[in-house]
Amino acid sequence: MPKRERGTGGLFRYKKSKNWYAQYYDSNGRPCRVSAGTDNKQEALGFLRNLMNDRDRGVAFIGDVKKLHYGDLRAALVQNYIEKGNKSLQTTVEGTETIWGLTPLDEFFGYKGDDGPGVSITRITTDTAREFVRKRLAEGVTNSTINTSLAALRRLLNLAREDGKIQFVPKIHLLKPNPARKGFLHRPKFEELLGHIPERLKPLVLLLYYCGLRVGEALQIQWSQVDLKSAVIRLEDDQTKTGESRTVPIPDILLEIFGKAEPKTGTVFDGTGLREAWPKACAAAGLSAGRKGV
Repeated sequence: MPKRERGTGGLFRYKKSKNWYAQYYDSNGRPCRVSAGTDNKQEALGFLRNLMNDRDRGVAFIGDVKKLHYGDLRAALVQNYIEKGNKSLQTTVEGTETIWGLTPLDEFFGYKGDDGPGVSITRITTDTAREFVRKRLAEGVTNSTINTSLAALRRLLNLAREDGKIQFVPKIHLLKPNPARKGFLHRPKFEELLGHIPERLKPLVLLLYYCGLRVGEALQIQWSQVDLKSAVIRLEDDQTKTGESRTVPIPDILLEIFGKAEPKTGTVFDGTGLREAWPKACAAAGLSAGRKGV
């Protein structure tokens, strides 16, 4: 959506949403998005005018929380991912847009799309988050997988606060990550393995080996997250398995490769054909293809 001047506002609809949403800027210049609670455009325009009048009079708006549901916050989160072009956004076979870790939350909070908006957001609390964790653990799900859902829930709630829909965000506590994978490959053997890896895949494999990232994390990295001057890569919370942002140091061998790379736009690493190339390289180096050293 194109940016508007601070004094103006507008109406829009989220994908597959019947009701109109009002967007305007608060007294601090921050964008606010609020459900008008109606599919009638004229009524929605009146709602928007009232919001902006309150803003001009210095009245802070905190939406009627009781009228908001999980589905309202979910729609805003998905829209935010669309606007950012985030690679975590996925589309199911039914055509529904979702985000990594969001599907278990949909089920837990009773979201069924047009057939049900889910629970009132007043029921999304620290205790219900703990209940979600207990349920997932009982199903045999790993801590890291659960943390992906908890990170999505955190982001959903923080975005709602930024949009002026809620005033306070309940604490969402992440679990201790699962132990690191075993079977690390010693450097001489790794260098032998690297010699059998196609050139386009070597930067990715080097990052996985020296920095300990997962493939899914590495393939989401954009050039905008790479700071060559400080020799670090910034991973955002929605890109990591634990759901927490972190900074990864760039080894010298990758710094040299990065310095020569052009153009420095879009995604950094190419993982095309990794699944086919990996077992071939392992076989050529006398290793098991199932080894988890990189």
